[in-house]
Amino acid sequence: MDLAVSESLDTIYCQDNNNYLKQFADGLIRKRRLLLQQLINSKYEFNMWVPSAGFFVLADISSIDIEEKFYHHEGSRLPKDYAFCMRLCKEDGVAAIPCSSFFGRGGNDNYVRFAFCKDEMSIMEAGRRLSEPEQLDSEQNILQLCPVAS
Repeated sequence: MDLAVSESLDTIYCQDNNNYLKQFADGLIRKRRLLLQQLINSKYEFNMWVPSAGFFVLADISSIDIEEKFYHHEGSRLPKDYAFCMRLCKEDGVAAIPCSSFFGRGGNDNYVRFAFCKDEMSIMEAGRRLSEPEQLDSEQNILQLCPVAS
């Protein structure tokens, strides 16, 4: 049964250029390329992994220095990826996802995820914010590049 469904979807995807699945996949590929270009042109030196599926680009932040003040939150010391995400939110107005939350204590804290399942204008705005030095007045200006439950 699984093979039949897989082959049917593959046939539909490959033979009909106007179908929803192809348009959706092509849109994600376009948004992934756009996000990668924005991250490459940012003020940060990310090493990135290009996914073949999913909605996220994984960025290595091991070469990025983060000010000590971002490592502290509500009396706790944050892992590096959390500190970097705090810095992104507070200074650049862009949200990312710290990957150490997917590991146990003591796991690798040098990776963050950026989602590209957003509209192209949001991705372009994130790129602008990541390329310009700017200080935000409030957290209301945070552009969330991660999915938010409603």
